[in-house]
Amino acid sequence: MPEGEVPVYRQPGGPSGTAHTLLALGKISAQQGRHTEGLEHSRQAVQGFRAAGDRAWEALALNNVGWDHAEMGENRHAISYCEQALTPVKETGHASGEAHTWDTIGYAYHHLGEHSKAATCYERTLAPFHDIGNRYYEADILAHLGGTHHAPRNPEAAHEAWTLSPALFEELDHPDAAALRARLHHHLGLDPSDMVLPARG
Repeated sequence: MPEGEVPVYRQPGGPSGTAHTLLALGKISAQQGRHTEGLEHSRQAVQGFRAAGDRAWEALALNNVGWDHAEMGENRHAISYCEQALTPVKETGHASGEAHTWDTIGYAYHHLGEHSKAATCYERTLAPFHDIGNRYYEADILAHLGGTHHAPRNPEAAHEAWTLSPALFEELDHPDAAALRARLHHHLGLDPSDMVLPARG
């Protein structure tokens, strides 16, 4: 768990135990490309957590439902489920969970071609991930943000996001850094040596 993150999620067990199992099955199914099956498991998990009064895990399951819809190209449904997730995740005060939910909404808006809305969602995720010290997701979101800005031909904003993202990945010694630098060079015609992470206060 990243430093500073509040461990509000409970371990599996009790009345929500079945819901935890369903949520895990949903994730596995989605990872294997069986999104319809994963979606059904995640929906059942939502109902189980809701019946158990477990708001934190209900929010997580709703976000999973939204992500499954987005992966299936059903982006309006994805946004609807993720917006439902925002209420319980805010109630629990789980910054990382809220950031992941905005990330899914941003992904859906990006694939709907609503790039301004997508950028706003991605920007809302950056501060929580930075505050809890999750550098990987901070870098990942910056990569998405760069792509969202680039799509409507906003090269200056894309450059800013894509400059920070590979530098953060390099801090983590992550292999995505080289690919992101190549993307920046290809799309914006900038020298990879320009991509330097600024000092943080």
